[in-house]
Amino acid sequence: MKAMKIVFICTGNTCRSPMAEVIFKHLIQKNHLQDISCTSAGISAKSGQKASRNAIKVCKEWDLDLTKHTAKNIFDIQIEDYDRFVAMNETHLEILKTLGVPGDKICVLGNSIADPFGENLDAYRKCRNEITDSLKKLILDIKNGS
Repeated sequence: MKAMKIVFICTGNTCRSPMAEVIFKHLIQKNHLQDISCTSAGISAKSGQKASRNAIKVCKEWDLDLTKHTAKNIFDIQIEDYDRFVAMNETHLEILKTLGVPGDKICVLGNSIADPFGENLDAYRKCRNEITDSLKKLILDIKNGS
């Protein structure tokens, strides 16, 4: 398998995409997939913001550390450097297309991941679990070459 660079995309890069990034890094390590790297960014992120408190808490429950995360805006990354863009919903997918990302490089994670921003810990846990289940499917797709 050739090296692959993935970027997870949400709105503010403080909840969903950072959780997806840290969980995916754990899963690629667990699955011994060496040629995959990932990061995350937000469509309207304020660069430098920390991950949301509840995202940090629910990741810590699984020994995953989001405390060092700082938000990146989609304009902070070089779009051409990435092989796959994993959006959290259809709106993000459509915005990525308007920014010139080829449609065949974009997919939506699962059946769309609802934004837990401002919600309680249970909403963040539900989000984390949905992201994890969807990322396990993504890993299988990558292993199967799709």
